[in-house]
Amino acid sequence: MAYDAAAVSPMIVEPRVNPRVLDRTLVRGVTWTGGIKGITLLLSWASTIIVARILSPADYGLVAMATVYIGLTTMITDFGLGSAIVALPDLSGELAAQLHAVATLVGIVAFGLSCLVAVPLSRFFGSPNLAPVVIVLSTALVLDSLRVVPTSILARELRFKFLSILEGLKVLIAVAFTLALALWGAAHWALVLGNVFAALGVTLFVLTRLPQRFARPRFRTLKSTLAFSSHFLMGQLAWYGYSNADFVVAGRVLGGTALGQYTLAWTLTSAPADKIMAVFGRVMPTMLAAVQRDSAALKRYFFLFTEALGILIVPASAGLALVAPDFVLLVFGSKWAAAVVPLQLLCFYTAIHILGTVTTPVLQVTGQASFPARCGVVTLAILPPAFFISGSHWGTVGIAAIWLSIYPLFLVPVYLRVFRTLEIRLRDYLECLRPTLVSVALMAIVVLTIRTLMSSAWPLAIRFTAQVASGAAAFVAAALFIQRRRLTALADFLRTIRS
Repeated sequence: MAYDAAAVSPMIVEPRVNPRVLDRTLVRGVTWTGGIKGITLLLSWASTIIVARILSPADYGLVAMATVYIGLTTMITDFGLGSAIVALPDLSGELAAQLHAVATLVGIVAFGLSCLVAVPLSRFFGSPNLAPVVIVLSTALVLDSLRVVPTSILARELRFKFLSILEGLKVLIAVAFTLALALWGAAHWALVLGNVFAALGVTLFVLTRLPQRFARPRFRTLKSTLAFSSHFLMGQLAWYGYSNADFVVAGRVLGGTALGQYTLAWTLTSAPADKIMAVFGRVMPTMLAAVQRDSAALKRYFFLFTEALGILIVPASAGLALVAPDFVLLVFGSKWAAAVVPLQLLCFYTAIHILGTVTTPVLQVTGQASFPARCGVVTLAILPPAFFISGSHWGTVGIAAIWLSIYPLFLVPVYLRVFRTLEIRLRDYLECLRPTLVSVALMAIVVLTIRTLMSSAWPLAIRFTAQVASGAAAFVAAALFIQRRRLTALADFLRTIRS
């Protein structure tokens, strides 16, 4: 089995099902994944609220410093093998066993490396307590490496239900242990051990239900697969580098407390977006890859995913930005007041970023994976210095402002390439988002009017509740009026799929 990794997209797979079955798979995958992700989102938010009231910003900042390193190491240890397994035309049992051995060995090596760099890393951030945190969190690298091959095979087989259950189990374990340890007075260790126990629990579950054997790696067999995965890894590393540079700058330049404030703002903003992308990020590349040779179907799914993500993320992000001042003070207390403005800026960035996530899979399945990777490298070269300059002058507000002002510029060439590939006009794309944007604009007018009419003399809880209720009602009413035809078409589509 030999193929050219440079010429084949990381997510290209041969169509395995007809369009009707593919649509049914899409609906079921979104339903299962979305349902479980919705439940875990509520659990995560509830846990974050309770734990944030118990812990200090410095506790969050310490764990955030370690998470920057652990996240990068996790991406490197995966080496894009998961994506390669999904995309391989053929996957024999012997090849899977060799890849399982490679993934596990890399995880063990990564843990050893983490033990070596833990002390220098703590000195870099000026935090002596960071070293043991890095070492303990790094045990999850070995646990995660044991799940790479089994879970990738599940994704390859479109077993979204099983994958969703695994994700739900992991969040449930993390929430339970984090809350218990925080109440017990474990401080930052509640966040650390909660993640480690979650990785341990879900790994044991996977290996029990889906045992995977090991085989001695043979370079001749693995050569083309590893070259294939490295092509995908380049773009991922660039993305991770610039997407975490803001945390590095905040921790290094502004200190642990400011980093904790910024981390909370990022967590509140990204929590819904992460859950939404956990749904679409799993099904979207596979669906697009299955229709890669059908330009009309590819365009159809591009608009479908764009419109769905717009409806799900834009109102939520805009609504959170509108009520952020009262929300933060009411739920977290005045000690987190400095997180309000970064939270508002990051909300609008998140909406732009999530809409842009549809573009990369399109280019990957059409044989242009190197283009977004190159754009990512350019972004990596520019954003970190921008974070440093802006953060040094305006603190966490300046860092968040870079995301909203500079990052969207790097999406422009990617969008242009997609529009040219799919023969889409900008007017068509905006028309796809127009109903949602108009509904959000009306929602904003209502919320701002309510805020103006209700002075600060009103109790904070009543003022916040009135803004949320009126904003939600305004958006739903506007959406039902503006998007009536589209909702009817969606209902007809779902009925057709079920039949």
